Amino acid sequence: MQEIEEKLGWILGFKAELDSVSSDKSLNKAFMIEEALSHYFHALKEIPSEMILPKRMPLSEKGSSN
Repeated sequence: MQEIEEKLGWILGFKAELDSVSSDKSLNKAFMIEEALSHYFHALKEIPSEMILPKRMPLSEKGSSN
């Protein structure tokens, strides 16, 4: 349940930020998302895969206790 609430909070925060920037810059939200994805996919092609770190890295019990 807590995980769902955290994800919902993240989504609502993202939506509020998207709405705010869209309004401030007078940009269409679909255009902003399309441009962001375009830049992301371009970066994935340009940057070697071994240079991209995962957003979340799992830790072992030993590693997290230090």
